[in-house]
Order: sequence, then C-alpha cells, then structure tokens
Amino acid sequence: MLIEHGTAQNALAALPEVARTPGAQTYAICPERVIHTEFNNGRTAGAVLIDDTSNLYPAQLRDLTDAPPFLWALGYLSPLQRPAISMIGAQNASTLGTPMVKSLTTELGQAGYVIVSGLARGLDAAAHIAALNTGTIALQAGGVNIMYPAENT
Repeated sequence: MLIEHGTAQNALAALPEVARTPGAQTYAICPERVIHTEFNNGRTAGAVLIDDTSNLYPAQLRDLTDAPPFLWALGYLSPLQRPAISMIGAQNASTLGTPMVKSLTTELGQAGYVIVSGLARGLDAAAHIAALNTGTIALQAGGVNIMYPAENT
C-alpha cells in the first residue's frame, strides 16, 4: 500500500475503497487508542518493532509487494536474516506425520534453513520443537502479547 500510494496518509485514505473491492460494506481505520495499546503491549512484552527499512527486516519479505511495513520480534533476531522455509500442517497430527515433520525440520535446520510456522497445535508445534536448536520463527496473528495456543508459549 505504501509503495502504491506514496505516503501513509494516502494509503489510509485508499483503504475504504480497497476494502470495498472484496465486498466489505463498511470500513474503519484502526482507532488511535488501539494502536497505542498495541505499542504498549509490545514494549511490555519486550518486543522489538522492526520497520521495512531496518537491516533486521527479512529480505524475503521486502521483495513482496504486500509485505507488512512493521513486524514485532521477540527473542533472538538473527534467524530473521537466514534463508527460511515454512512448515505448515494439520493441527490434529497423525502418528506418522509428527515424526516425519520432526525429521524433515531437523534436516532442513542442519542445512542452514530457519523454520517458519504459526504457533498452531500439531505439526506446526512439532516443527518448532524440532527446530529449536537450529532456528525457528513463530508467526503470531493475535497481537504481540497474545500467545495462542498458550501451551506453545
């Protein structure tokens, strides 16, 4: 949006029309108080806010036309600079699927890849556990201070 519209203000002004394209009837920009709360939650959680001009911003994301302009990061930041591969799987993992994902993830990690996945139960969690020694990045959708599911904190 920023590249397409030039400035943050122009991008915000264009959002209602962009939202109408897939069929949204109404659209409201995020209230300023919600933004302040998110910033405070990030600081309280010890997260680092990375913008798309930072050297820490993953190069793979920078190449996307719809990449997020900001990312929160918790923990070790060096994996953000490594080649990454996503592992996504069933939340109700089979008895065969879990060891297969752990084996594949371990081999990919040893080959230099950082594993990227959501924090979902099942195969996503198995991939993160298997990659703890070689590098893993967990994506969160619910806010920097909300670990879901809680057992994957």
